[in-house]
Amino acid sequence: MKTELLKVKRVVEEYTGIEDLGIKDRSHEIAMARWLYCKLAREYVGATTILIGKTINRDHSTVVHALKSLDFEFAYNKDLQTKYDDLSIIVMSTIKTFTIEDIDKKISDLQNTLSKLKIQRKKIIDESTYTELENQKDVQIFWS
Repeated sequence: MKTELLKVKRVVEEYTGIEDLGIKDRSHEIAMARWLYCKLAREYVGATTILIGKTINRDHSTVVHALKSLDFEFAYNKDLQTKYDDLSIIVMSTIKTFTIEDIDKKISDLQNTLSKLKIQRKKIIDESTYTELENQKDVQIFWS
């Protein structure tokens, strides 16, 4: 398991251009890379928070915080979500411990995300159309 964790760590470091995720640096860029590593390590390796923390010189509570915070970050930071999705593909191909069920779950998750985005898009279009109609109504009343 430790070998797989180190592979995931190396993938994240190479992808983000960070030399070592375990350095004592609290900058946003490095913290977000650590968070991504924690989620990937938990999801694809199934490691404990204690073991994940040890590989980046942190304790388990830091890993727990990262896992809880990432979903919120993904909702507001689509670039971070994209990085995670890219890294997921790379990690799956690197460690090759995934099953058909894992892939099917990932596809299902992506389809759910796509459905939510389609709903948001429709709301924006509907609001835009409603605003245009209201503006037209105001213009007609003004010139009547």
